[in-house]
Amino acid sequence: MEKIDEFEILSVLFDFGDEGPPRPALIFHLWGPENPLGMPEDLPELAKNRIRIIYDIERGEISADNLL
Repeated sequence: MEKIDEFEILSVLFDFGDEGPPRPALIFHLWGPENPLGMPEDLPELAKNRIRIIYDIERGEISADNLL
């Protein structure tokens, strides 16, 4: 956590791609941690030092990627 340079938290209705309507979710954007998702080392630093966490409030499920 101490390596996070910047963060953003959003409350949204998110289309999870299943057959249901969009559901309430929290999205966390974090910048700064060194490769939190274990991306290949040969990728640019910009692709490795960020993470998007999506929390599906209704289902209590969390997913993460680097697609900010």
